[in-house]
Order: sequence, then structure tokens, then C-alpha cells
Amino acid sequence: MISNTPGTREYIASDLGTVKPAVLIGGKDSVVGDKFVPNVNMSFECFSKEEKYFINLNRKDIVVTTESENLSEELSLTVGTETHVWKTWDDGIKWDISFASKPTSNVLSWELLHSSELIFAYQGELTEDEKNGDLPLGGYCHRPDNVVGSYAVYARGKSGNYPDVKYFTGKLCHIYRPQVTDDAGKSEWCDLSITKDTLKITIPQTFLDVAKYPVRLDPDFGYTDEGASERTYAANYTIFSQADGLAPSGDATDIKVYARADSGTVNLDAGLYDYSQTTGIPGTRRQYTSGNTVNADTTMSLRTFDITD
Repeated sequence: MISNTPGTREYIASDLGTVKPAVLIGGKDSVVGDKFVPNVNMSFECFSKEEKYFINLNRKDIVVTTESENLSEELSLTVGTETHVWKTWDDGIKWDISFASKPTSNVLSWELLHSSELIFAYQGELTEDEKNGDLPLGGYCHRPDNVVGSYAVYARGKSGNYPDVKYFTGKLCHIYRPQVTDDAGKSEWCDLSITKDTLKITIPQTFLDVAKYPVRLDPDFGYTDEGASERTYAANYTIFSQADGLAPSGDATDIKVYARADSGTVNLDAGLYDYSQTTGIPGTRRQYTSGNTVNADTTMSLRTFDITD
């Protein structure tokens, strides 16, 4: 839900997804009577309180003068021919931008400020081999349409290690590929580009030229720590994944894996091994968990396997 901070022109979206960041919409510390600024500020804090991260988005080309925001079931602001609408869903926040008439430019840019430890990982189109199952280990990959051309946002700890256990995979959020839809229901995907200090959305100009207005653009932000794509494997395979920056000492108590079975029940074992940067081959097994079953499911879920060895 989105709620107002009493005595201010700022709004908080809370309890989003598994990561549950603090999402602030509006000008930080602005008081009643000041203008409402359509910016979004996201902050993430680990369980230890020692690791903190932020992502701030600012549309500097929008000039707000006397316009006022409105909060009912959703938060909205109309500036000129643009109407901004923010609303939450189970795993994130939707930021819809509606254009009453054809915008002067098909490119929208936000100033992007963020912690230096964040990595914006581009999720490109899968190869034909990945989609068709022609992979060395069998199986295939699946990436939803709104994930193709999107960005997964990961964090490394300020000491170079992964952040603590609140973010199991190191993933903070996902910035999905936006889609534009006109009043006749026609839709088209847009291009999303993130550089060091800019987030840019490019709407196809040909779409804007023939669209029936109003037109709605829908950037979405998801706050779950699971991956947005899937990779399937045939039975009886061993898969290794390298992890950098683990704690220098101590014993793990469990291993967490996002997984599901296509059908029936499968057994899934997991372990921690020494790794040689020189040979690229796993070495001595340090800890192990076995006898784990994964049942068929339509969606991924986080499985926790207790260490048995």
C-alpha cells in the first residue's frame, strides 16, 4: 500500500515483495505547501543494519508548479499532458505514465543516483539454442517477455563480500522492460537503457505517431530476490556455480535454492566445495545437504536445505 507521511508531501510504499525496501515517492522532507516532485527513492537495509543501499530516480525535465497530487487507492499527479500514477502489487510497485496527447519526444530520461556497490545486470534476448533446448546439459531456458531487455539489480557488500542473509542471492530488485499501450488496446515493448547515471526509456516513434490517445507507459519495479528467468536440466546432472566473497571462516547451517519440478518429484542435493581459480575445477567438499525432494509446481519457490554433513 501507499500511505502519506503526516505533515509532508511525501508518500511511502511499504511491505513490497521479499526484499521489502523503503520506497519514498515525492520530495524528501518536503512540507505541506511545497510542490510534490514525482521522484522515486528506494532504500535497502540488510538484517545486520551494516549494509545499506539506495536507488534514486529523478525526472529533471518535469517542472511542477501549482499541481497537487491525489491519493485514493493509488497516488497520482498530473503535470501538463502527463499523468503519473503509482500503485503497489504483491512483489513491487507500478509507475504508470499516461500521455493525453503525443509527447514532444519519444525518449524519457531519469537521473539515476545509486550506491556504488550496485550492479545493473542487463537481461538480453535468449539464444535460439537456449530457447529450443539445444544445450550441452539438456533442458532449455525461459525468459518472460517483460524480462527480455530488463535489468536485474544486484549488490555487493561494502567490504567486497555479498550482503548479509536478507538478500539471499544478492539481488535487490528488478527493473522490468516497459510496455506502452494506447486507448484502443494496442501495445508495444519499449527500449530500456541504464548507464552509470541515467535511466532512459525509448518509446517506438512509429507507435506514438499512429496511437489512439491517451497512451499509457508502465515501468515496473519488482522487489524479490529470486531470478526472473528459468533454466531446466535433465535428470542426473551436476551443476557447479562459483561464489565469491564468502565469509572467511565458520560453518553454514543451510543452503537455499530457488527451484521447482516440471512434474512429479525430483531429488536435489547441494554442497559447498573448494574452488581453484587456476584449474576451474571444484576440489574438497566442505559441507553437504542430501535427500532433498522438490515437488512439481508452476512457480519457483525458495527451498531451504539443512546441512547434514
